[in-house]
Amino acid sequence: MDTKIDRTKPYEPIEAIKLAQQTAKNKFDGKIELHLVLAKPGKFGKYQSEKKTPLLHTVLGKQSDKPETLLEKLTEIITAVSAATKINKTVVCATMGPGIKVNIEDIK
Repeated sequence: MDTKIDRTKPYEPIEAIKLAQQTAKNKFDGKIELHLVLAKPGKFGKYQSEKKTPLLHTVLGKQSDKPETLLEKLTEIITAVSAATKINKTVVCATMGPGIKVNIEDIK
């Protein structure tokens, strides 16, 4: 377990992205992923949940991308999805890194 991350705390989006980049365990330029637990499944613009389950998984970008670039993508996705359904949980992580809870209240 990585001691940089408090698993009980939701982090502000930019802080969560930076932590995901710092705590990645891989030696290659992996991806930064976004995982959402939704109130209902569906298609939200160009984003779609996993068929009949209310889960949405997508890639924000590469670990080497600037945090601000990844934040723009996260904001775009949260805005598209939250316009149609409630988001119950938001997590970002590196391909090979721990999940980090994200506070998205200021994005909605």
